[in-house]
Amino acid sequence: RTPIREALARLAGDGLVVQSPNRGVQVAPIDLTDLPRFAEALSLLQRAVLRAAALRRTPDDLGRIEAAYKAFGVATSDRDALELTELNREFHVAIARACHNRYLADSYSRLLVEGMRMLSVPFGYDPGGVDSAQAHTGRVVDEHREMVEAIRLRDAARAEALGASHAEL
Repeated sequence: RTPIREALARLAGDGLVVQSPNRGVQVAPIDLTDLPRFAEALSLLQRAVLRAAALRRTPDDLGRIEAAYKAFGVATSDRDALELTELNREFHVAIARACHNRYLADSYSRLLVEGMRMLSVPFGYDPGGVDSAQAHTGRVVDEHREMVEAIRLRDAARAEALGASHAEL
């Protein structure tokens, strides 16, 4: 019981579940009216994290980022929305760790976890059909590749610009 309570408390702290007296625990609802504020926070944090990662990354950090990039690329052929969402998060968390600022990295990682429910939609469904969803995933792979390259070259300005455009995507 204790590990379950701790896990539920952590999920509640991340905003993923809601604990109610006499009602137990429920999955937190997605409030689509918060989407513009989520996108704003994502853009700001993503730009800062990418800029800092380009300036501060180590060779080991770059290796982890490249491995996460490759794993996401391989998974695109399966078209499993949940797997793509998780691998996308892992790619961005690898970049966050490379920024070597725990405040930025923790805030960005928490925002990614909170947004995973919303962000899985583009990988699994597109009103334009399968071809449109595949095109979206292809654009994500292309932008990830450009981010890796900017970080590799320590091009902070380019990395920050890619962070902004990737948040819009």
